[in-house]
Amino acid sequence: MLSEAEHTKNNLPDVLARRGQRHSSALQRSRTDQSFFVPKADIAGNDHDLSINRCKEVVHAAREHLPPQEILAKLAVLEAEIASGMKALEAMLSQEA
Repeated sequence: MLSEAEHTKNNLPDVLARRGQRHSSALQRSRTDQSFFVPKADIAGNDHDLSINRCKEVVHAAREHLPPQEILAKLAVLEAEIASGMKALEAMLSQEA
């Protein structure tokens, strides 16, 4: 049996185990699961293209982003810090010369 980390990298043992269940519970697996069955009609409908991206359903998590005005305000603060640091560096370099 594979460890959880090995299982996420290699699902062949899972596929082989589920092949024996292909007439029962394995048919109920979602296309978001690691292994699942695809009906023959779906495969034929995709010109027999077995690419995983044609069959697997990918669920993307919703992401929250800051409002553009807030991002611009943070960038302005960073830019002011950079400008201040450059002026300090220029002052140090002009004293050495």
